[in-house]
Amino acid sequence: MLMDKLLAQVERPSRYIGGEIGARRKDPASVEFRVALAFPDVYEIGMSHLGYQLLYGILNDLPWCAAERVYSPWPDMEALLRREGLPLGSQETGTPLAAFDLVGFTLQYELSATGILQILDLGGIPLRAADRGEDAPLVIAGGPCAANPEPWALFFDAVFIGEGEDAIVEIARTLRDAKLGGADRREKLARLAAIPGMYLPQARLPVFRDRRLEGFQLAPGQPARVRRRLVTDLGAAPRPTAPILPSAPAVHDRLAIEVMRGCLRGCRFCFAGFFYRPVREREGEQVIDLVRAGLAESGHDEVSLLSLSTGDWSPVQSVLPRLMRELAPARVALSLPSLRAESLRGELAAAIRQVRRTGFTIAPEAATERMRRVINKPIGDEPILEAVRHVFTMGWELIKLYFMIGLPTETEADVAAIGDLVQRVWRTGNQVDRRARVNVTVSTFVPKPHTPFERFGMLPPADLVGRLKRFPSKAQRGAITFHTNPVLASLVEGAITRGDRRTGEAIEAAYRGGARFDGWREHFKYGVWEAAFLQAGLDLVAEATKTYADDEILPWDGVDIGIDPAYLRAERDRALRGETTADCRDGICKECGNCAAEIRTRLAAAEIAAPASEPAPPATTTTPPPLFRYWICFAKAGTAKWLGHLDLVRLFGRAMRRAGLPVAYSLGYHPMPRLSFGPPLAIGIAGDEEWLEAWLTETTGPAEIQSRLQSSLPEGFRLIAAKQMPNEAPSLFEAIAGWEYEIELTEPAGETAAAAAIERFLALSEYPVTVVKKGRDRVLDARQLVRWARLENGRLRFFALNPPSGMLKPTHLGALLLGLPEERIPAYHVFRRRTVMAAGEKT
Repeated sequence: MLMDKLLAQVERPSRYIGGEIGARRKDPASVEFRVALAFPDVYEIGMSHLGYQLLYGILNDLPWCAAERVYSPWPDMEALLRREGLPLGSQETGTPLAAFDLVGFTLQYELSATGILQILDLGGIPLRAADRGEDAPLVIAGGPCAANPEPWALFFDAVFIGEGEDAIVEIARTLRDAKLGGADRREKLARLAAIPGMYLPQARLPVFRDRRLEGFQLAPGQPARVRRRLVTDLGAAPRPTAPILPSAPAVHDRLAIEVMRGCLRGCRFCFAGFFYRPVREREGEQVIDLVRAGLAESGHDEVSLLSLSTGDWSPVQSVLPRLMRELAPARVALSLPSLRAESLRGELAAAIRQVRRTGFTIAPEAATERMRRVINKPIGDEPILEAVRHVFTMGWELIKLYFMIGLPTETEADVAAIGDLVQRVWRTGNQVDRRARVNVTVSTFVPKPHTPFERFGMLPPADLVGRLKRFPSKAQRGAITFHTNPVLASLVEGAITRGDRRTGEAIEAAYRGGARFDGWREHFKYGVWEAAFLQAGLDLVAEATKTYADDEILPWDGVDIGIDPAYLRAERDRALRGETTADCRDGICKECGNCAAEIRTRLAAAEIAAPASEPAPPATTTTPPPLFRYWICFAKAGTAKWLGHLDLVRLFGRAMRRAGLPVAYSLGYHPMPRLSFGPPLAIGIAGDEEWLEAWLTETTGPAEIQSRLQSSLPEGFRLIAAKQMPNEAPSLFEAIAGWEYEIELTEPAGETAAAAAIERFLALSEYPVTVVKKGRDRVLDARQLVRWARLENGRLRFFALNPPSGMLKPTHLGALLLGLPEERIPAYHVFRRRTVMAAGEKT
């Protein structure tokens, strides 16, 4: 009941309820080792991250290990937890973080820094590793931002460098064995240090002289540099086929299949392109198998083929037509979020346009050919415009363009050229389709460690703001839209990403000063960060704009990602000369230092067996007769009552596909499952008899519908019945006469007063109530909406009608019956016990 009380007061209670399809809940007493996987952002961001789900599945496949999830609570939930004195617990069992053996964070974004401290603090774990005693769990981190461990070093007992699919099992087993052997904290850390890729901050103490980093004092046995760890063969790596299906909408609610890791292009600003070298591709046949298995397990209506540059994946031209032959009839869309413009060739474009055409992305990054040579993205204007022409010819109506400002050697002319190129792109599209639209995002360049531009500083904030201000004036009304990233947030990102151990002091001061969710524009507080850096003895702007000389030690010099530092400096010098470097696909080694022994480029076969020679068939545009209509009754209780109506629509559509039921689809550009629900319940109200209407393309036994659908729904749903209805019968909404509600009385010794209030209300001939519907005032007669009401065993029971004129919320009617303000009746005290159909509609 306490959790219900909290959920009733937060913006999105569905973030915290757990119980999703695919979630794994183990009895703590049945396992030897427990891990909390922490994502320092909200649920809908964390649930979109493939690597996070991958580690969750790997750990839970170990019979002796239980992995549970935790996300950053939104400020409203944080305030409630603090007010009630409650610790932050896991999604699966609500276990406080301090009770786990290991807490592992994924570091995806510098501006999630305060989310790490928020989770630790609310979980009852000291923020700093040095302050943790024997009873505290070990706290480790990994992910791309761990490539410079120093800004995070104060908070973590250990930082893992590299790709974790293999290492996570080794880490868990090492610590499990240490725990069972009675090892103390020091011994556990010593065993962790022996695992390749593990960086122990307390064994590598920075040495400063005159506020300049002079090096690191290493504990005995510590290597000068910790080598990044890689998965050598992506095809043999663990892969998720049964993902957790979010009950609340995730940012990217789709099936994600990684087809390639690493990138051959060598864009000089791109951290991922260097950190994830060399390229390792998954074979085309394996990708097709993973898509089939993933869709059967998830019921998703969109598949995303993930990589840094999917158009460079060797079998892309042969796999996509074959995939689309299967996906298009099932109304499953295919997304290639990193497809390059020059990769869009004939069959490839024809295949991905079959089901849905959303925006198509082109990322020139710079608008002049000179600047594109500097960043090693050597493509001319004409190929870009030709790709735009082709995209619009193939039926797309929206192009998304991405640019950066503040790159090394950039001039005012380079910035001005962005607006000019955007206008040329729009004119090119407009010649093909008068509806052509262009969305432009202009972001600020942030230099990253382990890239050729790692020693450059950012431009001063005034210069960056001045350059960004010019773009909205070039917008063409209704056709071109510019979006710019906040400069001050980019400065904080830049100060953290190349920071040293003193940066951790600033992160902690920002957290204690109230900084939260800094990657969210509405929550970012630059003043808090500026003061926090000063408190740590640093100047935020100076840290972000600092240029490192070639003889200066870098904070991340203790990490070896496999790239020779001399190669990075040579690439920087080539950039300054405007020279490009070809990618590795030409077979000529560029001697970056990465490939050795098992660590090498692994390309998949370009062709797959029995390649599709004909284009993918278009998705069916008309629903084939005959159609069969079913009414399905279900109960929604427990955690499910905190899901909103739109959540139900999405969940049941996905459940229908997952159950393999032959659901019919609407017509039009974006076909949707033909499902409709009765009048929705407010969030927090449980329902014992809820109804939905589904149209199927084949006759299916009601018992079969019920059993197949039940296993495809998350916790809190119970299928009660299904029945076939005549196609010409009234709609479900029209067939419902009303509902029987029950409300728990919360006022102590209030039954006598409640009975009197009910009697007074029922004695009225009318009770006009003004409500706002779609922005307009409407008057409803509350008395005529209530057929009967009575008290039974300390509960109010009443029957509310479903008239065509409109209805009132059950909390509103209950308040009127009891003579109380509506806020005194929490939704979680209300139950819809029965749905009554109109005469002739028997259920």
